[in-house]
Amino acid sequence: MSTAVIDNFSPRLEKVQKLKREITQAQKGRVAEHRCRALAGNIMQLTSLVEKSWSSLSRDEQEVLKDMAYSISKPKKPTPWQFFQGVYTLFRAHKYGYYSCFQMLVDSVDKLVDSIFSAIEREDLSECTIDFDTLSESSCFDSPEYGTCSEEIGDWLNSLSSSALE
Repeated sequence: MSTAVIDNFSPRLEKVQKLKREITQAQKGRVAEHRCRALAGNIMQLTSLVEKSWSSLSRDEQEVLKDMAYSISKPKKPTPWQFFQGVYTLFRAHKYGYYSCFQMLVDSVDKLVDSIFSAIEREDLSECTIDFDTLSESSCFDSPEYGTCSEEIGDWLNSLSSSALE
């Protein structure tokens, strides 16, 4: 995949919302084979963008992506009719030979959700590291009841934050 294509892909709010609608349509089996391939390509571009430059996205874009990932990963329990539609969609995909395309779409959505959750975890870990560093530098451990162990506590907190990042 060309990096020029990835650099030009912008997760504007309307694009992400449109992508979310298309993913929902694909989950219901309402996507043609050629559109399935294009949708999988767009999702892979967005995945690459999230993996490479999550921190450069605006807060609004990050929130929209987070909402999309959570809504995809926590689907509602399907009704019997929706279950039947899903089975029928898989049957049609297998019968007409575009099961591999459908599987590629499912895999790309899964990878996008995983990359968004990984970016959220990295963001949370970096905030924890900052908190640990601030806590270890604070003077609250310099009181007489702690003695001179504030350096040991600071080292212990740094080792915790280092092991969390690994």
